[in-house]
Amino acid sequence: MKLNSLNNIICRFGHLPLYALFSTCQFRELGVENLNVALNKSSGAVIMFWHSYLLIPFYYLKNHGVIPLIGLHSDAEILSQIGKRLGYTPLRGSSNRKPTAAAVELLKIIKQPGNVVALTPDGPRGPERKVKIGTLKIVRKADASIIPLGAAASRNRIFNSWDKFHQPKLFSKISIVYGKPIKLYKNINNLEDFSEQISEKINYVQNLAEYEVKH
Repeated sequence: MKLNSLNNIICRFGHLPLYALFSTCQFRELGVENLNVALNKSSGAVIMFWHSYLLIPFYYLKNHGVIPLIGLHSDAEILSQIGKRLGYTPLRGSSNRKPTAAAVELLKIIKQPGNVVALTPDGPRGPERKVKIGTLKIVRKADASIIPLGAAASRNRIFNSWDKFHQPKLFSKISIVYGKPIKLYKNINNLEDFSEQISEKINYVQNLAEYEVKH
């Protein structure tokens, strides 16, 4: 994807403000044993968190061997380039579109034991805090576990976007909470109901992360 001069600069140097910001923050990680349990299973896992709080896990998971799924929309190329400079090997594609080479590759990666893919199941354009069916179809086919993740900062700048995007401020306390792994068995046919259950699980760990940074 061809980018203009400004976006090229952001792609090359956009990781530096993230390092500067988060180097001033105090991190606390809760429930990491839930991530370790999923890593020891016979198939891979998918970490799910809301698009509103993308910035924290996008930075923090860089040292966890996680593979981020980054979409094909216009802003995703910038995110992908910044991710590479953080040390990621991003996977490009969309769980909502018809099967593509990227979707096939995603399925292959998730199936491998020890692999963990991170994605925002309500991104890139919503609806807010609702897990999309397309995402669950891929997870079910891969026989993978779902790990809900909540991320919160004590101080934020909140944007006037569809998801009220949160940008942590300098010197914030930050909590990251991993929920217990959830298995989407292949005999589950009502994915709409399951989508609501997973959304509730992500909301639970998100609320817990927000509680932790206030106490």
